Amino acid sequence: MTAQTSHVDNLPKRIHQWLNARMLTDDILIKHEVGWNGRQIVIPVVNEQGTHMFNKYRRDPASNSGPKYLFDRGASAMLYNIHALTDSPTVIICEGEFDALCLEAHGFPAVTSTAGAATFKPEWVPLFKNKEVYFCMDNDPAGSDARLKLHQLFPDAKKIPLPPTIKDITDFFVLHGVDSTRRFRQLMSVAFVPDIPIIKPPELPKRKKIDASGGERIIRAREVPIRHFLQVNPQGFARCIFKPEKTGSLKVFPDNKFKCFGCGEHGDVIDIVRRLNDVTLPEAIKIILGS
Repeated sequence: MTAQTSHVDNLPKRIHQWLNARMLTDDILIKHEVGWNGRQIVIPVVNEQGTHMFNKYRRDPASNSGPKYLFDRGASAMLYNIHALTDSPTVIICEGEFDALCLEAHGFPAVTSTAGAATFKPEWVPLFKNKEVYFCMDNDPAGSDARLKLHQLFPDAKKIPLPPTIKDITDFFVLHGVDSTRRFRQLMSVAFVPDIPIIKPPELPKRKKIDASGGERIIRAREVPIRHFLQVNPQGFARCIFKPEKTGSLKVFPDNKFKCFGCGEHGDVIDIVRRLNDVTLPEAIKIILGS
């Protein structure tokens, strides 16, 4: 047994067969060091330099007890299979590590967020510069929400349309077997840029000049996330605090500004706190900074 193959060789037979049945070849399992810790499937996550950052764990497929996925303590959202961005001018953003490995096993470079469909950090976008970007998410509400968010980040990216009867990428490749690579290339050939409006952050009115000490506190206050004061869903929407409503129409943007598409109110975290507490500007800053 060589060190290179030890991870696969140490997999229990039923786990090895389960992974192979999901179209994950031994070459892919060896390359990405997918392993087994006696209770869970181990998925190592590395950074751009190849340094191991943490493990993600998939529960035993024979069990329905407990969370499906767990992480090492201290783990944060990262881009999985980031090396695919250096290997090809084309890349597919998908939903889940096993989908990304399934695509790679069939010759399609792919990446995914380790934190699920709802999380894709704007700071990752520059990594895709000069790449032809596609996205192919699950056929479920979470996948639909992820497609909307990705389109805001990648306006020119193309959606690969999985058939409506197919749940995800892995199911597609399992269903079509030896013909799956050709069929997926056909799907890519009809990929299209979705007709989804691009939501731009609002332009805020110019503020009056203030003294240096007050200005420094305001700058620090504006850096405190709006999410600390509003319940915001994974797509960045919250219920508007400026009018009664049952569904969220207030959009929180990555630059920590907001706009309500119902009433038109817009601003930053200071405006939110002033409205919630009915206080003056200095009082709002004190609430935000805690002093």
